Amino acid sequence: MNKRSNEEEFRRLVSVYQQYQAQIEMIARELGLAQINLEGVERASLAIETMKNSDDLGQDMLVPIGGGSFVHTKLADTNKVVVNIGAGVSVEKTAADAREIMDKRKKDIIEASKKLTDVLHSIENEMAKVQSAIEKFEKAAGSERIV
Repeated sequence: MNKRSNEEEFRRLVSVYQQYQAQIEMIARELGLAQINLEGVERASLAIETMKNSDDLGQDMLVPIGGGSFVHTKLADTNKVVVNIGAGVSVEKTAADAREIMDKRKKDIIEASKKLTDVLHSIENEMAKVQSAIEKFEKAAGSERIV
């Protein structure tokens, strides 16, 4: 290969490496969001289970309303939960049905996280190959300069 084609191949490898880095960063962000969602689903499941097993109708509660703010309220029904089912639509469900929905969401999040992790590992393996090729080019370029 001539020097020009070597330089073009080197630039191409560096570009591919940078694309892999960007993909890894994106997947890491998605995994972080999945973890946050998973924690939210687990908290909701725990709250539903705790409420379902409670006999304390009229019990004082603090309910989060967002932005780190809460309102005081009393527990009126331990068997009904309003659940977001997607696209901004929420419906009233029994505590058991709401728990099933949370369990399915948890399973879906875990499955999606596993797939993302598999893709992440695949990209890391490809990235290692590209890095090895880049190092060979750099080593060859270094030995050419010495001569």
